[in-house]
Amino acid sequence: MRDGKRLSLLPVLIAGSICLAAPTGGPAQANPDNILTGKWAWQATCDHGEFHGIMQLDQQGSTFTGAFLQTNFWDKGIISNGVLRGSNMTFDRTYGLIEQHLSADLSDGNRKLSGPYDSAMFGKCVLRGQKQ
Repeated sequence: MRDGKRLSLLPVLIAGSICLAAPTGGPAQANPDNILTGKWAWQATCDHGEFHGIMQLDQQGSTFTGAFLQTNFWDKGIISNGVLRGSNMTFDRTYGLIEQHLSADLSDGNRKLSGPYDSAMFGKCVLRGQKQ
């Protein structure tokens, strides 16, 4: 009979171990396939000016699109041709007659981005962003 009691406790012990190992109430884990999706606060520091705003990105696999949310005069444009390769992202920004090709590296758990680019109007720039 002792063996029967030990065997009947085994499922309870296994279930308890599984419950202890399962995460509960912690922060939601980001889907690695959608690390870019969401709003990003951005800032561009250039030789001839500083600019900032908010952009919305929508990732589908290794590609993404988006838009600048028009929070100020400089926060405009459509994001197209976005590609994510490892921790590097590239995309085109089009607004009016202006077209820019940007590249940035992700850091800080894929919540920050940073990368240089050239602007015909404002000189050498650095784009920085943080996921909201």
